[in-house]
Amino acid sequence: MKLTQNPITARERLLEVIRILKTYTAEDEMLSIHDIHSHFPEDLQVGIEAVREDVAALVESIVFPVTSLQKKKGMPKHYYYDGRPFLQLTGILMRKIAVK
Repeated sequence: MKLTQNPITARERLLEVIRILKTYTAEDEMLSIHDIHSHFPEDLQVGIEAVREDVAALVESIVFPVTSLQKKKGMPKHYYYDGRPFLQLTGILMRKIAVK
């Protein structure tokens, strides 16, 4: 990420969250909100709540598939980007099989 003297905008922050999820996550390699937040350089002063809101928006999005998993109530949620071509193809095939 290019570091500048200007503060990061909400759009740039969201794009960086997307990049982090696409780069560092998979179904077997999930990240918590704190893990995602730790990928931002400290000098950008990105708040954890802002990252939490961005991830929540992505989880609700139908455009950028992010899946959340919480093993037990009270434990932190973990997230991963669920839109890799193989996973999308598998989902399409599974839907076609279910329709038959």
